Amino acid sequence: MTNYKITLRGNDTLYSRKLVSPAIPAQEAVAFQPAIFSIANPVAAVPAKDATPFIPAVWTYTPFSVTFNTETDSSPESGSEVFSEWLDDEGKTELSDTFNIEVEKEVETYVAHFNLRHSAIIDADSVEEHNIENEDEADSFVRDSYHMLDYEDDGEVTDIEIEVDDTTFTDMEW
Repeated sequence: MTNYKITLRGNDTLYSRKLVSPAIPAQEAVAFQPAIFSIANPVAAVPAKDATPFIPAVWTYTPFSVTFNTETDSSPESGSEVFSEWLDDEGKTELSDTFNIEVEKEVETYVAHFNLRHSAIIDADSVEEHNIENEDEADSFVRDSYHMLDYEDDGEVTDIEIEVDDTTFTDMEW
């Protein structure tokens, strides 16, 4: 069985950073205050301190690199064959454990235009309550107050037009 190392390195824009020293916040100067000797309420002395400026954190940057070890019984003739075999065997798991891999699928969103036909009865009480005296007033009442009518939830859908609105990406399960 032969052992191999597979090293992934970043290009010129991919680096790892390591904190060398954390940021130190600025502090105001503190004036000396002498101790107060009192039996009821003694106060300890406060020593003087100079003001300190803000000191930013210090980081080191190194080119990104990660190495995986693998072994195989086969006799690959190229690094590409070793990498391909590693990916098929354990590489996918090791990569997903090392990196935050996110796969997204492009999907289209749509706008649907359609007519939904319902039938409703405008009963005598509604006619009287809303002063409906002819078909034109009944038409206006339906257009303005259809939500007040009692109609079945399922109606006939006609004149369907679908158009692509946009494309977006949605997460896929790993």
